[in-house]
Amino acid sequence: AIRVVGRQAPVRVYELLARHGQLDAARAELRDRYAQGLRAWRAQAWSDARTAFQACVACSPGDGPTALFLRRLEQMQALPAGAAWDGVWTLGEK
Repeated sequence: AIRVVGRQAPVRVYELLARHGQLDAARAELRDRYAQGLRAWRAQAWSDARTAFQACVACSPGDGPTALFLRRLEQMQALPAGAAWDGVWTLGEK
């Protein structure tokens, strides 16, 4: 989920992986590892999130969303969000 400029309510962003019933095993593995990473991210379990997202890279080296979360992890570890953080990434510009 992200919070866009000018809005307080978070917006969920989704990625289409395949047509219904056509998800191959490699993409299913990516989906499952990514979901693990997101759960860890929301819990601020940065090490677990990194491990899960790195597993995503092994499944799909060019996956853009995975690369984005790995970059964000660097920022979150450098400047921790704190206990009140809701797991939503807030965009600073349009």
